[in-house]
Amino acid sequence: MGSVTAALAAFFRRHAPVPPGGLLVVAVSGGPDSLALLHALHALRGELRLRLHAAHLDHTLRGAQSAAEAAFVAETARAWGITATVASADVRALVREHRLNLHAAARAARYGLLARVAAEMGAHAVATAHHADDQAETVLAHLLRGAGPEGLAGMSAVVPYAEWSRATLDVRTLNVERSAAPTLNVAGSTVQRSTFNGQPPLIRPLLSVTRAAIEAYCAANGLEPRRVPSNEDRRYARTRIRRDLLPRLI
Repeated sequence: MGSVTAALAAFFRRHAPVPPGGLLVVAVSGGPDSLALLHALHALRGELRLRLHAAHLDHTLRGAQSAAEAAFVAETARAWGITATVASADVRALVREHRLNLHAAARAARYGLLARVAAEMGAHAVATAHHADDQAETVLAHLLRGAGPEGLAGMSAVVPYAEWSRATLDVRTLNVERSAAPTLNVAGSTVQRSTFNGQPPLIRPLLSVTRAAIEAYCAANGLEPRRVPSNEDRRYARTRIRRDLLPRLI
């Protein structure tokens, strides 16, 4: 078993965030990390006894390119037999309306969509694809900004709903495409769509997995993720930490 699937199996054994037959909403950008996460969860869905629903938000910041990424996520989910919600929102308008920087507005919009989808679908948890390299970058960013012990602890593997939902914007999406089914088959038994009314935690099951391992998983499984140019733009502090600082520290 590869490190991605092994890490997922170990995470679910330890934390059991979704009961048998429960629903997990997976944030999918179409990049290597989230595509590997969705693929591995799909491969393990029988063993983990869970149902999956993919969620993607087009921030409408890169025109046709980001629209193509949204279409890619929708088609990939459809091909894998996974229900999905694909939406778009005017993030630049959110920047003006809420006086946020672009990254903060985009993140709040994404999490707002995840919270809405989780509530509408009755999800038991929401998963993101943050990994070990993201964790290292986060700790360094916090250190450089002068964070205290809590910030230096980095990202948590399981975040209560009350905590992660504080950083959301209930955005008015420009359009929403949702594929959904009233029943899904899990581990040989038909499970009705969840009526769970709790507050789903946010989980990060890949925090022990490196970016290199994720890239290797994508290559081994013939996945062709979409790459976002801004991830290589050194105008952003996160990119400078990733490309310039971290290699010098290792």
